[in-house]
Amino acid sequence: MKMSKLSNQTNSQDPQAVNSRVFVGNLNTFQCSKTDVERMFQRYGRLAGISMHKGYAFVQFTNPFDARNACHGEDGRTVLSQTLDVNMVAEPKPHQTGRKRQNKSKTGNDWDYYYDSYYASTLFGPIQAQPNSAPRPLKRQRLMAPSRLAL
Repeated sequence: MKMSKLSNQTNSQDPQAVNSRVFVGNLNTFQCSKTDVERMFQRYGRLAGISMHKGYAFVQFTNPFDARNACHGEDGRTVLSQTLDVNMVAEPKPHQTGRKRQNKSKTGNDWDYYYDSYYASTLFGPIQAQPNSAPRPLKRQRLMAPSRLAL
């Protein structure tokens, strides 16, 4: 079976094209070729293009209905001992709510924290640190290795 020459272009901003684009994540691109991806998805409908990247690919269908069927059919499939993450580009997965940023821990490493504290200090002056009521722990004394006696 001869594979057709597909475009590498899958980044059109045309609304019809965006709704026909599928993201294929967790793809072993070291062992899986563009032809393999084409074989995997051509059974769902006519393909317009495939762009391969390290660990993932985009598959452009000519029809949004075919793209959605491919997502339902291939999501969770194991290929080369890796479980594929296949979903429509135009919409988030159902279990993801909001932005990824909301899942970050609030440990002070967040950009918003630094941004807000910088601008607060320029408007209201430097922020004074509150005295800590807990006593500071003492350092442990160093253990010294016994010295050797000269014989």
